[in-house]
Amino acid sequence: MSFPKELCRNKDLLQLIVDASPAGLIIAGSQGDIQFVNPAASRMFGYESDELVGHPIECLLPNDYRTQHAQHVQDFLSHPKTRTMGSGHDLFGCRKDGSVFPADISLHPIHLDGKRFVLANVIDVTERRKQLTKSENRIRFLVENLPVGAVYLDHESLYFNPAVEALIGYKSHEIRSVQEWFDVLCCGNQAEAMAEYKAAKEEGFHKEWVQSIACKNTIRRELRIAGHQYDCHEVWLVADITELHDAQAKLVQAERLAAIGQMVTGLAHESRNALQRARGCLDLLELDLENKEEQLDLIVRIRRSLGDLQQNYEEVRQYAAPIILRRDVCHLSNLIELSFDNLLCEFATGKHRLIFEQRDEQDIVCDAHRMTHVFRNVIENAMAAKPSGVTIRVSITDATASDSKDSTPTMRRIEMSDDGAGMSGATLSKAFEPFFTTKQAGTGLGLAICQRILDAHGGTISIESFPSTGTTLVMALPMT
Repeated sequence: MSFPKELCRNKDLLQLIVDASPAGLIIAGSQGDIQFVNPAASRMFGYESDELVGHPIECLLPNDYRTQHAQHVQDFLSHPKTRTMGSGHDLFGCRKDGSVFPADISLHPIHLDGKRFVLANVIDVTERRKQLTKSENRIRFLVENLPVGAVYLDHESLYFNPAVEALIGYKSHEIRSVQEWFDVLCCGNQAEAMAEYKAAKEEGFHKEWVQSIACKNTIRRELRIAGHQYDCHEVWLVADITELHDAQAKLVQAERLAAIGQMVTGLAHESRNALQRARGCLDLLELDLENKEEQLDLIVRIRRSLGDLQQNYEEVRQYAAPIILRRDVCHLSNLIELSFDNLLCEFATGKHRLIFEQRDEQDIVCDAHRMTHVFRNVIENAMAAKPSGVTIRVSITDATASDSKDSTPTMRRIEMSDDGAGMSGATLSKAFEPFFTTKQAGTGLGLAICQRILDAHGGTISIESFPSTGTTLVMALPMT
């Protein structure tokens, strides 16, 4: 819309309009020197009009902004266009008495008689900010007192309530922005997690999203987040679904194991008859080859292979079968010694040693038979990896559950280390995978079964290993 020509020629009317404007109008020259201020600007900054003319426009800015502002003026004049200053940032003006107030400022380039000027339109937004601050404080109060986890965002500034602090282990002042939220909690997965958040935001937060995080104590959790947005404000409602996620994973695993168990049970039943017939035929053949040693040796090998086949069926059936614990009061060190002694008969050619660096002094309630199976498997793997002789060192200590807020020991920690050849990174990453093995014989279910047994007890098992430095298994069992 163009300005009427008859009004343009009426300088008194134009002066009246400028003087009556509620917004502060400031015209500066190409060097940033003030050429004109209207009454509203004078009142806003606390100066008389003639006090400002000829002074640099930086005198109207807080000290922290003055140094870089002169360069901003030159940049604007080099590429003049109407724009709002400080988009996405807070701007402030400085009064004559040194007090500072929040302001909205827009710039407009002007060309008169071949000269360049800048018209600055300034609005004091103190009252508006007060209203916004009240609104923000209300939102923060609601977020603070919600019984569920909640995160509040104002632009890029982020705040979360005590429920989230308790969940992730960080205080609100340790994570102050959206970017820090993803950098700190989603280490190694920041880009993907940020993309999921942005996608949910672009869709108006109509859908929740799931975020996998690492808490301050390194425990991993699954969070379900429901976002809500109002203008530049966001509120995320955060729910911990780790147990639900684990329960779903265990349900899928149980269904898969049930299917495997059913298949193997049927296969073993059908194969058992065939194996018995094969053994019967070998018995008859052995009578006919009584004096032929080479043929008899082949029969022994065939018998051993049939035994291995039946053992494989049994291992798979045992892995897939539900684990029902029969808890006893026992000493873990006694179970480890028993497992070691029994295996010495099978690995008699090597000089194997078992050294207790720290024994358990108290009883523990667990399924002694199942835990003996775990210890036997760990020791057998160590002996098989170094048949000439392996030294296994054991340390049993009391510990606190990793996710417990109480410092009282509730777990028994068992560390078993050997001086064998160790594992490569590729082998280590698959150590607990069912049916993975580096041995010529076996099903690769040993450590997978151990993990299931520890899980059934409510415990954990982990493994560390490096080539040529041996292997360490760390297990944790609840004391009761």
